[in-house]
Amino acid sequence: MARMKLWASFLDPDFAHSQRVATLAAQLFEGLSRLGLAPAGGEHDLESILSAAAFTHDVGRAKGEKGHHKTSYRLLHRMTPPLGLDRS
Repeated sequence: MARMKLWASFLDPDFAHSQRVATLAAQLFEGLSRLGLAPAGGEHDLESILSAAAFTHDVGRAKGEKGHHKTSYRLLHRMTPPLGLDRS
C-alpha cells in the first residue's frame, strides 16, 4: 500500500485532494460497518482497497486533464498488484 501511495503522490498533481478522498472513504466505510451495512472482513481488506482506489484515482492527470480517468485506469492496469491483492 505504501508503494501505491508513494507512486500516486508523484503522478497526481493534487495529491492532497486524493488524501481527502481516502479519508472520506475510510470514514464512510467505518460508519457503514458500525451500522452493519458494509461487508465484514472477507478475502480482502475492503478498507485498504478503498484507500488504494482513492489515492490512485487521479494519477492519469500526470498525462493531462482530458480523459484522465481512462489514463488512470491504464496506468493502474499495467501495475503489478500489491501483495495480497489480485486483478479480480
